[in-house]
Amino acid sequence: MTDPSLDDVIDEAFTADLASLPTAEVRRRKAAADAHEAGLSYARRLLQGKIDLLKAELASRKAADTVTASASPSDIAQALEPRRDRGFRGRFPAFLSPPDTEEVRSAELLVADPIFARLEEVSDEEIAEVTERLESEERRISGLRSKLHERIDIIEAELVRRYSSGEASVDEVLAPYVEGGS
Repeated sequence: MTDPSLDDVIDEAFTADLASLPTAEVRRRKAAADAHEAGLSYARRLLQGKIDLLKAELASRKAADTVTASASPSDIAQALEPRRDRGFRGRFPAFLSPPDTEEVRSAELLVADPIFARLEEVSDEEIAEVTERLESEERRISGLRSKLHERIDIIEAELVRRYSSGEASVDEVLAPYVEGGS
């Protein structure tokens, strides 16, 4: 069976009949949703990093008034520093290489813009234009993540219900990892 597409996972039909499905299928759907979440989170972080760099460059230019200044290492470090106000919801993805999804490929193409190699040569307007393109894609991906998290919440609630009621057992999940498990 092929993994469901992101469009399939964020569709309400993906979680409409969970109560009637075997627990193994509910877990499979959770794993599929988690895999898509990892891809979306990766793409979003990639975009946010470049957006932060571009905004730091513009702020540096404004602070320098009419004199062109380059960002110091501390300015760059501050631009890349994780922010507490972003409402981080996911976990750090458990992958070593980027997921191969449409969203990741799109983000990688956008952040590969040659503007990053020649920031000191481009105008504020060009930086603002690239920033807007990146922000637009980040908003699109954030919207997809919100829809995906709605599905994940429903799936997790169903699994919690099953474990709480005794309908499903944690031992089934742990058996392959426990010595002597089947």
